[in-house]
Amino acid sequence: MIHQLYEPFAWAKYSRALKRRILAPKFAGSIRNEDVPSDQLRLVIGEEGQLDKGQIVRFYLVIDKEDGVIADVKFQCFGQTALIGAAEVLSGLVLRKNHLQAGRISADLIDNEVRDKSMQAAFPEEAGKFINTVLTALDKALELCKDIEVQDGYVMTPVHMTSEEITSLPNWQELSKEEQMAVIKDVVAKEITPYVELDAGGVEVLDIKDGIEVLIGYQGSCTTCHAATGSTLSAIQHILRSKVHPELIVIPDLSLFH
Repeated sequence: MIHQLYEPFAWAKYSRALKRRILAPKFAGSIRNEDVPSDQLRLVIGEEGQLDKGQIVRFYLVIDKEDGVIADVKFQCFGQTALIGAAEVLSGLVLRKNHLQAGRISADLIDNEVRDKSMQAAFPEEAGKFINTVLTALDKALELCKDIEVQDGYVMTPVHMTSEEITSLPNWQELSKEEQMAVIKDVVAKEITPYVELDAGGVEVLDIKDGIEVLIGYQGSCTTCHAATGSTLSAIQHILRSKVHPELIVIPDLSLFH
């Protein structure tokens, strides 16, 4: 159940994407032990805040005992709309990630997920305490499944392929190579790196040829993950095409793979 307290001034500062999440949450609800009949799954619950102080959030996570993947997530909360929005966004981010990845999600990643524009925050500055509240509640739930090992070779594509806004640059081919590299590096740093880091990986922009072919180098766990040349690569290319130029082709430097 969700109980929300409307604050008209804060509401005006939210991004459009965040408002949509608040008004139509997909993850609101609860999960009971009897809803998890399989011995393969474990229900863990984390709560933060106090009802008598007007702010409380509770997460229900269903964890697969074999690989530590979050198979289902619900939340209940009482409080400001920013708390509801943060809980909804965080729920979407943790779903189908393992508990180690979920524990690496940051406040910046939550905000970045619902920005209308890459340089404009989705939550107003005063909403930071509500984002911290939902992260603390999540951490309390995750503490209850740290004994579940993440399988070796676990593959995940943390990069999100959806884009709320197409912002391709109309004058892309008129930029110098140095300017093109700067633009791509900025998009990678803000739109891709935070997600890849959930798997302890990294992405480096190495070169651009003819304004179209973008050569990237993977770092960390990405150098041993086959998704780096499949779903993760497709997601990176999709984001760069949406944010920079629709004809960009992303090519990984395979010499860096282990």
